[in-house]
Amino acid sequence: MDEAEKALKEAERLLNTRPSSFLGFFSMPGSGPDYHEAAEKYTIAGNLFKSVGEWQRAGSAYLRASECCEREELPEEAARKKMTAAGCFRKAPGLAEEAINLFTDANSVYIRSGRFAMVGANEKEMADICERDLHDLERAADYYGKAAERYLAENSPAYPFYCN
Repeated sequence: MDEAEKALKEAERLLNTRPSSFLGFFSMPGSGPDYHEAAEKYTIAGNLFKSVGEWQRAGSAYLRASECCEREELPEEAARKKMTAAGCFRKAPGLAEEAINLFTDANSVYIRSGRFAMVGANEKEMADICERDLHDLERAADYYGKAAERYLAENSPAYPFYCN
């Protein structure tokens, strides 16, 4: 756990680096927050927390990594990190809705890039969360229906049957 804490502190340090300036006027190229390295450190922390079942802390670390990826204008990498965070939050008590919100955010990226099978897989996961964790069968049925539509849009006729 100490190693995870160390990675979090290092990520924060990387984000709190102030840009150097030349004569107090111009920012030096390459100075300032290092979002790429911070994302790596947050991901390491998330992995370490995940390895010991610290689901909320792992999810939070992955979410911070996602925010860094967004700052670096890497939307698909940010979406992947949100999906990982969602999986962790699902396992943390009381955070199932947060997991659904993160899958929804990731899906907005995947829809824009035409990755409908991925959207369908996420919607199936969201349906499962609604059904098993939240006991909201109406919402689960809605997500299963959406997932089936996404799979059909991708010409994956076998997958919609998993959504029944």
